[in-house]
Amino acid sequence: SCAPLFSQHTDIQFLISVGMTILGLFLPLAGWMWALDGVLIGAGDHRYLAKACSVMAAVYLTFLALTSVFDVVVDANDVVRTITLWVVLNAVYIGGRAIGNSLRIRNDT
Repeated sequence: SCAPLFSQHTDIQFLISVGMTILGLFLPLAGWMWALDGVLIGAGDHRYLAKACSVMAAVYLTFLALTSVFDVVVDANDVVRTITLWVVLNAVYIGGRAIGNSLRIRNDT
């Protein structure tokens, strides 16, 4: 594990490992989204990408706020908060962008 590179505290190292594991699980989805970004950039569809990223950032921030409320309501510990943070980032923001980009490349627009 590379977690010791970031902190000498074992609690922090564990949280880093949890976050990196979740990130690794979502990397295929992120790779697809980045590939579609490349296709759309190559096609010169910059305006769409700017709008789509802005909309998904607003959606993500809304879900992030709801996640914070969830963490308070269930009195979540650090591990649960780390998991929810990384899952929401990847499922909502990266997943939303992947869906939007997939739909966009199917259009002639």
